[in-house]
Amino acid sequence: SDEEELKDVEPIDGKYELPTGTHLVILNDWKEGHEKGDLVIQGVAGNFCRIDNQSSKNVRVQQGSSHLMIRWGGGPLRIEVPETVSMLKVSTKGGNISVKQIGCEMNLKILAGNLEMFDLVKNFRAKTMGGNIALILSKVWQGRARVHTMGGNITLSIPREASLQVEAATMG
Repeated sequence: SDEEELKDVEPIDGKYELPTGTHLVILNDWKEGHEKGDLVIQGVAGNFCRIDNQSSKNVRVQQGSSHLMIRWGGGPLRIEVPETVSMLKVSTKGGNISVKQIGCEMNLKILAGNLEMFDLVKNFRAKTMGGNIALILSKVWQGRARVHTMGGNITLSIPREASLQVEAATMG
C-alpha cells in the first residue's frame, strides 16, 4: 500500500528538516465553537520548515519518509515552506489563506475562506466554496493551473513578460 506511516515529531531548534521531494500536507480540524484562523504560507530557500504557531491551538506535526503533515485546531498560523518540498496540499474550512513564493506544485481546497496566491511559478489547482481567489503570476510562470470557485470571484494578474493562455467560464 502507499499509505505511509506518519509519526508525531517535535521541531529541532524551532524547525523541521525536509528532504528533497517532500510532500507537505496542511489541514485544519476545527471543532464547533473554536475560533477559525488565517493561514500564511511563505516559500523560503533551504530545507527547513518553520511553523509560527504561538497564537494557534492544537498544532500537530507528523512526518514520514516523504511526507510532513501539519494539522491545527484554530487561530492564525504561519508556515515557511522550503524549496525541498515538491508538492503542497492544503485543505481548510473557514479562514483565509495567503500563499507567497512557493516553488512547487500545489493543490489547495478552501471552504468558506478567501485565497490569495503571489509569485506563482509552477502547476497548481485551487478550489474555494464561498470565497474569492486572487492570483498573481510571476514573470517566470510556466505551467498549468486550474482554479474553481462557487460563490466567489477570481482575479488574475499577469505580468507583461509572461506568455500564457487563459480559459474562463462562469455560471450565473
